[in-house]
Amino acid sequence: MIFDTSPFYRRIQENIDRYGQFLMAVFPTRDDPGHPFVYTIGNALKGLPELIIVGPFDAQLAGTILNKVGEIMRAAGQALPEEVDMGGTFPIRTRIAAAAAKTEWTIQVGRYLEHDDYTVQQLLLCDPQGRYPGETSIEPSYDVPLI
Repeated sequence: MIFDTSPFYRRIQENIDRYGQFLMAVFPTRDDPGHPFVYTIGNALKGLPELIIVGPFDAQLAGTILNKVGEIMRAAGQALPEEVDMGGTFPIRTRIAAAAAKTEWTIQVGRYLEHDDYTVQQLLLCDPQGRYPGETSIEPSYDVPLI
């Protein structure tokens, strides 16, 4: 249910109605050179976690992954397992993000819902050798923050 009827939030609602979720992409700027990330809005309406991918990945690729994984999660009606097999060489790993993710990363979810009573599940992508963020010898561009 949408409370703010501005065009921005109407568009979010239309995407949720049509696709089950909306994707929000955030990119670094000169003034805020942090990590780029893409996250979902709408899964919390079904009691499911919102999903996020952090890192210098192609936004279209991240969006495709979030759309497919979100679809899988909504069909199952439960949070994702620790590993999600997407048919590639290595699975996507998941982790429940810290509460601070809601105020530092997925701000528009809380604004859309008008509360912060939701969970964020971070999707972790490995480097070409199968090493995940936080593991030894991972390629630096894949070593994204665990939020």
